[in-house]
Amino acid sequence: MADPPATYGVTQRRSLADDLDLHVEELERIGYTVVPDALPSAVIDDLRIRIDRLAQDQAAGETVGPDADVLRCPLAADRAFLAAATAPAVLQVARRALGENLVLLQQNGIVNRPKARHVQARWHRDLPYQHFVGTQALAVNALLCIDDFHPDTGATLVLPGSHRHEAFPSDRFVADHQLGMVAPAGSVIMMDAMLYHCAGANISPRPRRAVNHLIGRPLLAQQIDIPRLLDGEFAEDPVLGPYLGYRWNPASDIAAWRNARS
Repeated sequence: MADPPATYGVTQRRSLADDLDLHVEELERIGYTVVPDALPSAVIDDLRIRIDRLAQDQAAGETVGPDADVLRCPLAADRAFLAAATAPAVLQVARRALGENLVLLQQNGIVNRPKARHVQARWHRDLPYQHFVGTQALAVNALLCIDDFHPDTGATLVLPGSHRHEAFPSDRFVADHQLGMVAPAGSVIMMDAMLYHCAGANISPRPRRAVNHLIGRPLLAQQIDIPRLLDGEFAEDPVLGPYLGYRWNPASDIAAWRNARS
């Protein structure tokens, strides 16, 4: 183990209990981290097939316009995607960053096709239209890499530290400091939800797939009502129930609110 860096005038210093603590520190300081080997390769291979199947079903069904290569809440259509939403290392990092009470705010399958401009190719925060910063994260992204992320496949671009600043940076700053996230399939790229990021251009001959999750504190609302889509499934599960939103959804009436607290 390397010797600690020499310092002068330092009276406070952070220490790490384990590797997961380093991921939390990276989230806090630079706004992103890469969790390797979050799911076994067999699970990743299976999810790749399932994403393609859902994308084909969506293309054959309703017209979704610019949402064509975004699969909204795939776990509602295929419970296999629960594995992506509950990768153990990701939930451990999220709990250390946000606290024990978590809610899955959204899950989206993403297909970044060759030479096609994806709807996510514009710089954004995953809590969009917000121009404030806090001392603690409100939510974190967990982008599960189904295919390898590298410059040719349209790796996600990030602006390190942008979660600590209210305004979007200057054009020159973006050009000089954007960073492509290189990560093999099975990794999870985690970001503070206030970090500016965008999808890169896929110049490879193959699609680049991923499953993105937004995991937040329960004061935030889900993008889509997941408990309603699941029709009560997992409601009584002590871990999945709260995480999927059953505990945090608004009560239907006053009596229901009182019963939930009794």
